[in-house]
Amino acid sequence: AGNVRVEGLYFDRQSPGPYEIFTNPLVSGSSVHVGLSAQSYPFPAPTGIADVRLRIPGDKLIGSAVFGYGPYAKVFTEVDGEIPIIEDRLSVGVGLGYTKDDNPYGARPDNILAAFVGRWRPSENIEILPFWSFKKTNGLGRRPGVYTGGPYLPPRIERHVLYSQRWFPNKIADLNFGVIANTTLSDNWRLKAGVFRSLVVRDTWSVSLFRNTQADGTADESVVFFPRQEFGSVSGEVSLSSVMTTGTWRHTVHIAGRGRVVARDFGGSDTKSLGKATIGVVRVLPEPTYTFSALSTDRGRQGTGGVTYEGVWGRFAEFSLGLQKTYYRRTLKQPNAPEDITRDSPWLPTATIAVHATDKLAAFGSYTRGL
Repeated sequence: AGNVRVEGLYFDRQSPGPYEIFTNPLVSGSSVHVGLSAQSYPFPAPTGIADVRLRIPGDKLIGSAVFGYGPYAKVFTEVDGEIPIIEDRLSVGVGLGYTKDDNPYGARPDNILAAFVGRWRPSENIEILPFWSFKKTNGLGRRPGVYTGGPYLPPRIERHVLYSQRWFPNKIADLNFGVIANTTLSDNWRLKAGVFRSLVVRDTWSVSLFRNTQADGTADESVVFFPRQEFGSVSGEVSLSSVMTTGTWRHTVHIAGRGRVVARDFGGSDTKSLGKATIGVVRVLPEPTYTFSALSTDRGRQGTGGVTYEGVWGRFAEFSLGLQKTYYRRTLKQPNAPEDITRDSPWLPTATIAVHATDKLAAFGSYTRGL
C-alpha cells in the first residue's frame, strides 16, 4: 500500500509485527499522518502514513544506557552511542540491546538487538545516511490457539502458563538496512533518494492448535510445523521537490518514483495430531518426526511514478492534487498447481482541501485511492 516511510521515503517492510519496523536503537521516533495531518503529506495512503525517523548522529560524543524491568518479569537493557569522527562531516551511531520477554501466555523468548547509522556530508549540499538494523529472537514459545466446538466460552485458565509443546521453539531473524541520500540542487529544488533491503528469516516456526474445545476444557491438540522460510524485499524511492513562494501563496511540487521487488517462501508444513488434551494444563509428549513438503514461492514487482502539487494560502487554506500510476505483477508458484500471475496497473488519484476558519477550527476533506 506504500504506507510506511523512512525519513519520508517509501520502504517495503517484511517485519511480521504491526509496529516492528526497526529495532529501537535505530529509531528516534515516528509520526502517523492521517486525516488533517496528512493534508500536506506527499502521496498519502488511504490507511494513513507511518513515517519513521532515524536516530541520526550529531557532532557530539554521546553515550547512554538503560535498564528496565516489567511488565510481568520482562528484563531489558540497551546501550547507545554517537561518535563524531570528522567534525560536521562524518559521525556514526551504534546501539546494542537485549530483552528477556515475559509474555502473558507464558513464553520467555530472548531478543538480541543491534543497530548502526552513519552520517556523511561530503559537501555542504549532500548528506548520506547508511543504516543497519538487526533483531534475533530465540525460544519464542507459540501462543496456543483455542477454538471451541460450539457457541460457548471455554473455561477460565491460569494466566502465564505455556501449555503448548516446547520441542519446536520458534526462531526468527529480522534484518533491515539501506542508505538515504539528500542533496540541495538550488534554492528551490531538493533531491532525495533511498534504497532499502528488508529480510525476515524464520529458522523454525510452529503453530499450536486446540480444536473442538469443550466446555470442560478438553480439546483435540495438534501442531503445525513449518520449514525454514524467508520473506525479503528490495525497495526504494527517488523524490524531487520544489518549494516556491509568491506573495501569500506557497507552492510545492513533488515528483517521485518508487519500486519494490518482493520474494517470499511459504507452505511446506507438516501437521501432527497429539490427541486429547486440556487447555491450560501442561503435558510433556515425545517430539514427533516432521516431513516437510515443497515450499510455495511468491514473487512480486511493483513500480510507481507520480506527481503532486500543494498550494498553501497563508494560514487560511491549503489544497493538493496528486496522481500516481502504478504497475504491479505477482507470480505465485505452488507444488502441483499451475503458475498463477496477477497484474494490475491502476491510476491512483489524490485530492485534499482544508480551510482554517480560526486557529482552533478547521474543515477538511480528502480523497485517496490505494492499491
